[in-house]
Amino acid sequence: MAKEQAPQPAEPSYIDELERLAGLRDKGIITEEEFQAKKQLPGS
Repeated sequence: MAKEQAPQPAEPSYIDELERLAGLRDKGIITEEEFQAKKQLPGS
C-alpha cells in the first residue's frame, strides 16, 4: 500500500533538493561545506 503524503506547505522542490544533497554529502560526493552552501534558502 502506497503511503499518501499531505500537501507540503514548504516548497517541495526545495525539500527534495535538500534530501538529494544530504544523500550526496552522506556518500562523500560533496563536502559538508558544499552542502551548507547549497542549502541556503532561495532568496536569502
